[in-house]
Amino acid sequence: MDRSNERIISNVSAWYDPGNKVKINGTLQNGGSMSVQLVTLWVTDATQKTYTSNSLTNYILKPGDVITYSDSTVPDGLYVDLPNLPDDELTCWYITARGNTIAAKSFTTTNIIQEGDQGDTTYADVASGIGLLGFNFKEFSKHDFGVSLPANHTLLPTFQKDYWLRQDHYTMFHAILTNYDPDKKDMVLNGSSVIYALIVQAGTVKFGFWPIVNVTGNAQTGLYVHPIGNNLDVQYILHYSTPVEVYFLGPYDPKNKVYSTPAVSSALTPLVYPLNIMAFGKLGTDDYGQNVPFVSLNVLS
Repeated sequence: MDRSNERIISNVSAWYDPGNKVKINGTLQNGGSMSVQLVTLWVTDATQKTYTSNSLTNYILKPGDVITYSDSTVPDGLYVDLPNLPDDELTCWYITARGNTIAAKSFTTTNIIQEGDQGDTTYADVASGIGLLGFNFKEFSKHDFGVSLPANHTLLPTFQKDYWLRQDHYTMFHAILTNYDPDKKDMVLNGSSVIYALIVQAGTVKFGFWPIVNVTGNAQTGLYVHPIGNNLDVQYILHYSTPVEVYFLGPYDPKNKVYSTPAVSSALTPLVYPLNIMAFGKLGTDDYGQNVPFVSLNVLS
């Protein structure tokens, strides 16, 4: 089942509570067409740079269901053990059994901040719910360049939204990524970032690589690849909570440092491969790395 069909409307508030706890009040409503199971509640304190989580039991919302957190109901997600002060900035989010993140905005423990309808964006969840990079599943797209690698400054044509890949063709992937760092630091993705496919076949691990590339221009003036073959100069800056369009081109042979086909060496085709974004760069002044599993493609010979 497509996990992007999960749609939870979150309207929560948080209060400072004596005894080194955070008190969560508000409602969660299932506004989608499928049941959703909540498995974990995470809370971070950006001021103290601490975080904690509660495992949730029997939190299944059928379509239209509403869960209310209040003093009268006192479910297991109402209080979270986390030392905090009255003016600390807190952020909370829920993790579903399908791996989606139900996000709430930052708030201080002395104020109520409400989080409205989350719309159609699905937030990628990794690292037990504390990953920082979100991926917009519905806006993923690609372009097949055929057997010829595009030259520098090539005008990019229209991208397609499908899940097929020719392993003997050069392909560019388009992804919309969002930085959800609770501390709201800028994230910088550099040329070490890559989309990769991985499969174990007959006891052998096989890879395919599509490194990150620079693209300039816009939808009105045209998008241009610029440049190819110098990935170390690639840099995408992701400001907090601001979606950024990011591009990857391959296949690429990291051993010989050249673009070359096939995408997955000696693999049997057709075969469905999971794709992952291996993001690397900086978060503020610190090194940053995260792996984001995001789509599967049927690879054709």
